[in-house]
Amino acid sequence: MSAEFRLVFMNHTWYQQNASDIANKILSLPTYIAKSSAYCLSGSPYWDNDKSRLFDVRLFLEDTQIFIEISAHPPRIEKDLAQLFTWVRSQTEIKILDDDGQVSGW
Repeated sequence: MSAEFRLVFMNHTWYQQNASDIANKILSLPTYIAKSSAYCLSGSPYWDNDKSRLFDVRLFLEDTQIFIEISAHPPRIEKDLAQLFTWVRSQTEIKILDDDGQVSGW
């Protein structure tokens, strides 16, 4: 079972103007893997051998927020998500909400 989060931008205009920069940042993460349906991250090496899912995290850049689905969070994934969130926070104010709408610990 996966956990779902929403990265919410306090300044929607900033997000709309910088969505391509965010996408490029995701593409630069070491755990990024190319998938057609979403931006995916994989930090579980055994998943690279077709033994299970091919990703640990999926990120969907929506109109006003980023939807995040986390299936597993090995250390490599935690490091990359922390790097991504730190970078975004250095650019603009955000909240990361869990599936109950509560501010998460990310």
